[in-house]
Amino acid sequence: MGRVSSIYKFEAMCDFQYMPVQREGSGPVKCHLESVIPSGLDPFEFLTQPSPLFILPPFFTRSDKPNNYAYTDKRYYLDKTDQTPDADDNIHNRTRSLRKGHFSTYVFSLTNELPTEPHEANIAILKGKIAHFPQLQDDYDTVKKLFDERPIWSFNLLKYMTNIRSSSLKLIIPCLGVYMRKGPWKMVWTRFGYDPRKDPASRIYQTLDFRVRSMAGISSMVTTRHEYNYKKVNRSLKSENAEDYKEIPKASVIFEPGLVPTQRQAYYQYCDIKLPEVQELISAEPAPGYLCHQTRGWLPPNTDQVCRDLIFKCVKETLLASHNADFKFEEGSSDDEGSDYEDTSTAATVEEIV
Repeated sequence: MGRVSSIYKFEAMCDFQYMPVQREGSGPVKCHLESVIPSGLDPFEFLTQPSPLFILPPFFTRSDKPNNYAYTDKRYYLDKTDQTPDADDNIHNRTRSLRKGHFSTYVFSLTNELPTEPHEANIAILKGKIAHFPQLQDDYDTVKKLFDERPIWSFNLLKYMTNIRSSSLKLIIPCLGVYMRKGPWKMVWTRFGYDPRKDPASRIYQTLDFRVRSMAGISSMVTTRHEYNYKKVNRSLKSENAEDYKEIPKASVIFEPGLVPTQRQAYYQYCDIKLPEVQELISAEPAPGYLCHQTRGWLPPNTDQVCRDLIFKCVKETLLASHNADFKFEEGSSDDEGSDYEDTSTAATVEEIV
């Protein structure tokens, strides 16, 4: 217990209250702010004059008001499917937890078992919605029939084939399949009970990541995903559910000669690429004893790059036939090569291509 003569109160964090003050001997405290901070155009002698020792802290708080923060280690989890050496000690191997519901997601692995049944919460949610909206049962039967005919579907392809609302599909699909996050069948839904790793015929359902790269002129022909969504979706307050009813263009899920992807990046399943050369490649049966690969699946090496070159060639011919602009192209690429690499590929103008 002690007695003080003065009390200072701060409304902000205290480390913002540093002042260059100094006491000389037993005299009063003196502020040396004017001798520390230059005022106007001081002569060079200002830097050579003696000044009081005043050292600021190297770091200050990022907020001028105190706040409570709950530290937790649940924000990131360790990817157990990574089989590389020292994976446990690799800080880059820690993945952020997904903001998702109860639907099953699967990180591709050659050893882990696929889920065979939907989550009980998804079934309960769907039944509750059907009780209020009986039409949802017809939508469920439609999607289930498609999964019976074809075991692997992408979300956009189902929406294109059925024209069912996105909000309804988000309730129905988790009750019928498991979502593949990575691997040869990434970003698609696989029917419960079907394991593509054990069926060589599933190679036709593998995913191809195709990207149209350009050096000049392509912006007016193939838009980015953000630009396309901004143009298609009505941003007015009267259409809050415009995204729910947005139509999926055919070129974004099925590639045919004469079509151009609606975005610079598109994910196609090999069976939906309607090019004779591509269909001939995927129709070849794997050699006897060939096992499913971690990244290539059931397809031989370089199949993805060959298919990208074929698609890019077809897209280039379509754009050249429909545009007279003088522009340059690069080769098609994927995320396997990196999206931020330097533009070192050879570009050719329209005159050189022709």
